Amino acid sequence: MRALEKPIDKLPEESFKKVHYQTTTGEGWRAGSKHANVKPQIGEQFVAISQQCLEVQSVMSGSGVTLARMWSVLTFYFTLFVGYALVRDFVDPIRQADPASLPFLLADVAMLTIDCFLIFAFKRLSNIVFNRHTQRVYGMLGKNLWQVDWKDIQATTETDLGVYGAVTHPRLQLNLKRVNKWGKLETATQVFRLAPHNNTDIISVWEYVRTFMEEGPDLLPIPTKRDWFQTADHKISFTPMEAWRHYAPWPLVEPTDDFERTAKVRFWPIWTFFSFPYCMAIALPWWLVVKICWIHLTDLPSEAWVGNIGPMITPEMAAKGMRP
Repeated sequence: MRALEKPIDKLPEESFKKVHYQTTTGEGWRAGSKHANVKPQIGEQFVAISQQCLEVQSVMSGSGVTLARMWSVLTFYFTLFVGYALVRDFVDPIRQADPASLPFLLADVAMLTIDCFLIFAFKRLSNIVFNRHTQRVYGMLGKNLWQVDWKDIQATTETDLGVYGAVTHPRLQLNLKRVNKWGKLETATQVFRLAPHNNTDIISVWEYVRTFMEEGPDLLPIPTKRDWFQTADHKISFTPMEAWRHYAPWPLVEPTDDFERTAKVRFWPIWTFFSFPYCMAIALPWWLVVKICWIHLTDLPSEAWVGNIGPMITPEMAAKGMRP
C-alpha cells in the first residue's frame, strides 16, 4: 500500500474511482487557506455551535460506539445463553458429571474481556472543540488534553479505496501536536467523522471550520436535523421509548427522513417483521449496558470552553429557529 503525497486539490476525481488497494493522502490546507467559490457546509460530524465554540464529532468516536454497541449486544445474548446452560447443567444430575457448558463459559469470559476493552477505549475519546476566543483546537484522549493553535493546524485528507473500487471513504483529519512533560513532541490525529463521496464535500467542511474560526458563525448554515440512520451514533444509546419512536414501523410512526421513508414504507414487510425486531433487540440491551457501565465520551475540561458565550446550538435547537 502506497501513499500518494500530493495536495488533495490536485488529485483528479478519476483517481478515486479506478485505483484499488490504495490509500490517498494529501498535504491539505492550513489556517487561512480559503477556497473561492466553495460553499461552507457540514454534515453528520456537527454536534453544536455558539459564538465562540464549534463542537464536532471525530470518526473515532463514531466508529467506536458502533463497534462497542455490536460487540456488547453479542456478548449480552451469549451471556444469557451461557447462564441458561450453566443452570441446566447444575440442576441435571447427569450433566453435573460432565458439564457441557464449561467451554462456553470460557468463551464468554473472553468475550466479556474484549467488551470491557472496547468500552474502556470508547470512554477515553471526546469530541473536538474549535475555540475562536483562544484560537485553539481541543480534544481529549483519556486524561490527556490535546490542543494546538489554530495557526498551526494542518488539515489533510485520506481516502481508502476497497478491493472493488466502488465505495470511497474520504476523511478530513487534523494533526494535533503537543510537547509532553519530558519535552518530546507528540502528534495525535483527530479525524472528522465524514461520509461524502467526492472531494468537494471535504473542502466544504474545511471551509465551514475555517470560516467559523476566522470570520465567525453569523453566515454559516446550521444543520436542523440529523440523518435518521446516524442518530444512534450521536446519542450513543436510545431509551426504550426513544427506540420505539425511532424504529417503530409505519403507520405507527410517520417517517421524517428519506431513508426512513424508504425503509419503512417501500419495504414495509421487511422492516416490520425483520428489521424492526432486530433493531429493538440491539437497542434495548445496549441501553442497559450503557446505563450499567456508564458509557459516555470524555468531557472536555473548562479550558476548552474559555470565552464561550451563550448556549451551544444543536440541530434540534436550530430547527426551532435558534442561532448563536
